[in-house]
Amino acid sequence: MRRGFWGGAVAALVLAIPMGAVSGDGRIEINQESVLASGGFPFLISNTGSYVLTSDLVVSTDDSAILLHGPLLAGRSVSLDLNGFAIVGASSCSVGACPGGSASGIGPFAGFAGRVTVRNGAVRGFSGVCVSLASDSAVEDVLVSSCGRDGIVADMRSVVLRNRVSSTGQRGINMGAGTTFAHNTVSNVNLSAAFPGIDFPAVEGGSATAGNFCDDGSCSRVTRRRFYATTATFVGADADDPGNCADGFHFASLWEIFAPSDLKYDSSLGAAPTSGPGPVSGLAAWIHTGNSDSAANQMGRANCNGWSSIDVTDKGSVVVLGTNTSGSGGNSMISIGFWDSPSVASSPWIPGYFACNQPRPIWCVED
Repeated sequence: MRRGFWGGAVAALVLAIPMGAVSGDGRIEINQESVLASGGFPFLISNTGSYVLTSDLVVSTDDSAILLHGPLLAGRSVSLDLNGFAIVGASSCSVGACPGGSASGIGPFAGFAGRVTVRNGAVRGFSGVCVSLASDSAVEDVLVSSCGRDGIVADMRSVVLRNRVSSTGQRGINMGAGTTFAHNTVSNVNLSAAFPGIDFPAVEGGSATAGNFCDDGSCSRVTRRRFYATTATFVGADADDPGNCADGFHFASLWEIFAPSDLKYDSSLGAAPTSGPGPVSGLAAWIHTGNSDSAANQMGRANCNGWSSIDVTDKGSVVVLGTNTSGSGGNSMISIGFWDSPSVASSPWIPGYFACNQPRPIWCVED
């Protein structure tokens, strides 16, 4: 579950800096000299338009560099071309020593901003989220590093492409529903000591449209949907509750995970195999059947009466990879029933059913 997109409050007082020179192509120029001459950081963008850096921006104190004025930009578009330059803050991030503050390289002021595109440069050394954008935004070709909280935050329906993110206190990339990402490299995350017991992944949320590399295995190098079996267990009445699967995943039907070699098993989110890569085997987990409510002793049909029952006499369908597991009390994993001849009808999965009062993991698949 995502925690705190914006990573803390921004400064109460922000200077509204006059617009800089206009370049030959009509873009508004931002550079160190013009920012300092107009009152210093943070620089507040409150008008729609196309902006371009013409020098590095160096913030010598724990302040944000560029803030986007949400109420004034709501529903409008802003383009910020870093033009190969860097936005550099005063913080550093190493194991156990990420500051976990509120200063952003690029972030919101007074609420969510409009549709923002940031591209082509570097943002590093901020105590909060280095690049923090609202819905319908884009972050492309940006080198992000040394961030006290998340590296990149992109809310709903955004696009995150070809970025390199490293050395962050929490996640590398944190995305809202409907956001897509591709060709990103994320490494050396979860460095902060300020959140004991929380294991932040390199990437959270979003849907991959092409391969990405995460050094903790939380994303796939190839364009494959991820799936996993939960470590938590659920009785039949709770199997399809929202929130059982991680953000960006849902309770899987067999046909969504039928061919495991076409998918990527995510052991960072779910039960891990005993050794080596690949899916966990020998674990019977609840599976969506896709048919009408049923509690019959029929594999592939039984679904605890639409995942509403915890009655010991009602049954729900499970599937398992690799090992045929048997039980007792009417819970046995048998190879006959609605999914008959598993070597033909449901291979490589072995189907079965369990009583609905028996807590089982569930299979989750990426949206």
